[in-house]
Amino acid sequence: LAVDLPREAQGTETPVVRFRLCRVKLLDVDAKYASVKDLLDGLTNSGLIPGDKEGQVDLKVEQVKVKTKAEERTEVEVVLNETGCPVIKL
Repeated sequence: LAVDLPREAQGTETPVVRFRLCRVKLLDVDAKYASVKDLLDGLTNSGLIPGDKEGQVDLKVEQVKVKTKAEERTEVEVVLNETGCPVIKL
């Protein structure tokens, strides 16, 4: 994943990254945050977000219980500025 957004599209606000974990068995709090570490690093390495240190990103992780393994997935949403645009969903 590589993103080359114009500077004005990147905004100066802290980007919001939301992960929605859809799982048959829900994770405990520390495991749910640990489970998105590699994905967050990928967003940083691709240049989509400036970094994953405190203050560089507003991280939100939520869980949704699903009935079957076939329904399990991880949804990612990135909001790059306070107007809510652009939003990137993966």
